[in-house]
Amino acid sequence: MTDIKQNEFISLGDVSKDIKIGIAKSKLAYYTKLGLLRPVSRIGKMFIFDTKDIYKRLDIIKNMQSKGYSLKKIEETLNK
Repeated sequence: MTDIKQNEFISLGDVSKDIKIGIAKSKLAYYTKLGLLRPVSRIGKMFIFDTKDIYKRLDIIKNMQSKGYSLKKIEETLNK
């Protein structure tokens, strides 16, 4: 699992800059649009996420994708 940052909240831009994650900002925005990632707030065009939640969800997404699960199945699993 990815090391959790100390900050309580984080933006998509900051997550995309985390080299341990290795996911482009556009893909993170797409995951948000699909409901895989859940922002706690929005400031203008910037989504704000709970740091622990987004890293946990990204670990689950990457793990399930590596096993061949579709984004729809991942979304169903994350949002039970």
